[in-house]
Amino acid sequence: MKKHNFPEFAFKNADKIEYRVVWKAPAKSLKADGLCDDPSCKKPEVWINPKLEERRLVEVLTEELIHAHMWDKNEKTVRKLAYNITKLLTKIGFKL
Repeated sequence: MKKHNFPEFAFKNADKIEYRVVWKAPAKSLKADGLCDDPSCKKPEVWINPKLEERRLVEVLTEELIHAHMWDKNEKTVRKLAYNITKLLTKIGFKL
């Protein structure tokens, strides 16, 4: 697995709610590779497992950022969009 340098990163969604990306796996009890806090949290965060294989890392990061921007969308819709974005990026040769 390729070693990546994960920078500190924060962003604002369309509603101007600031999120911080945390490069740590969510709690094992959640059985998830990524997690996005509800935008109503005081300091919302997006958690990403940095030990994922490259393609999966891109897909999970994409999925969680979509959640941060479109919290009202259901999990199935968000996962499908993240999958399709990752599939296209892979097909055009995108690499981390």
